[in-house]
Amino acid sequence: MLKIPFGKDKLTSAIYDAGMVSNGNKCNCICLECGKDLQAVHPQVLNRQKFFRHKPGTDCQGTLESIFHFAAKEIIKKSTSLKISEDESFSYSSCDIEMTKYSKRPDAYITNQSTSLIVEILFSHQIESSTLDVYLNNNERVLEINISAEKNKLFNYEYFKDWVLSHAPRELYVQPQKLEADTSGKHNAAGDKSESDIGVYIVLGLIGAWLYRRFFKGRG
Repeated sequence: MLKIPFGKDKLTSAIYDAGMVSNGNKCNCICLECGKDLQAVHPQVLNRQKFFRHKPGTDCQGTLESIFHFAAKEIIKKSTSLKISEDESFSYSSCDIEMTKYSKRPDAYITNQSTSLIVEILFSHQIESSTLDVYLNNNERVLEINISAEKNKLFNYEYFKDWVLSHAPRELYVQPQKLEADTSGKHNAAGDKSESDIGVYIVLGLIGAWLYRRFFKGRG
């Protein structure tokens, strides 16, 4: 029996974990994958994990990975900010889920007024290097979020939401040539500034020499 972490409310389409709804058939939730009715299971033993399950005889091809994937993409879609490193977040106003981009289907493509970011969710398989190359060669930044750790804790929806948006391990991939160009630009700017400083020093030196000859040398 597959222990299902999340279900979708039949009326509002909100995603819940089993601990957020009534026990049994009263949970009023359906499967994120097949759309069929779920039952919430609240074990009698204290601190045992609560979960959803299908009713007996239900044929669903969903897996734990596909359900976590679905929920993670929904979380990103409904949010407006995603952490891309320890000290940087990406704010966005638009999110497309599995929209075809460069003949590929990224999990999420988020954009704001000035830039974009491709997001891939890692559960058991990393993004293929050939796919990553396609994105980078089109000057896209790619964020891979690894949600595979701490699977037991991920059955708590609020914890999972925070995990996806902020605390799960993540890797940001950027086109190397772009980084080199940025670094080169900084070096050139530093070089220009250095040459400018030398020119100022030369002019000041010439002025100082002229003043010395004009006012002091003759007096000696």
